[in-house]
Amino acid sequence: MPRLESRSRRAAAWSLAAITAITAACASGPRITTDFDPAANFQQYHTYSWHVGTPATDPLVDSRIINAINTQMMAKGFQKVDANGDLVVTYHAQSGAHVNLQTVYSQVGWGPGWGYGPYWCGRRWGWAGPCGGGPTVATTTADTVRTGTVVVDILDGKTHNLVWRGVASDELAGNPQDLAVQINEGAARLFEDFPPKTKT
Repeated sequence: MPRLESRSRRAAAWSLAAITAITAACASGPRITTDFDPAANFQQYHTYSWHVGTPATDPLVDSRIINAINTQMMAKGFQKVDANGDLVVTYHAQSGAHVNLQTVYSQVGWGPGWGYGPYWCGRRWGWAGPCGGGPTVATTTADTVRTGTVVVDILDGKTHNLVWRGVASDELAGNPQDLAVQINEGAARLFEDFPPKTKT
């Protein structure tokens, strides 16, 4: 399928370029964006088959992503076939990292003592009690956060035109079990409104 391969490569290049502009999602869940061809009639599609895209480098993660997408497609009523499906599904994955900087400002208080007023708790020369007029100290910590983005492309099986695209980006869980749950939950949100309602 040379034409499909060419389109998939162009889609992958577009997706990976767009990934750089996507910021990490907040802890409440992945950042989801979807788009589709409004001229496509999704009611005519009943089956789908897979085409290799840009899989995750970890084979176990790759398998989990594929299984999560299959679960969502079948839950929507689509039947998976080995080849020549009404739809062709492919996905592209990329992982990276960003640095979270957190700065905490604290004021170092000076204790009681003798001093000159303008520089000693606002009083003239004499005894001053404890005050918080000391210098402000800024402490910055840097945490590296692993992020991952999955781009799912769905093409018309006959024309090989892109009819739907979904992008999910999130901070990655470090534990494999938590990551598996994260992938399944992300896929569910990604396909929440699939297939889109289009004019027939």
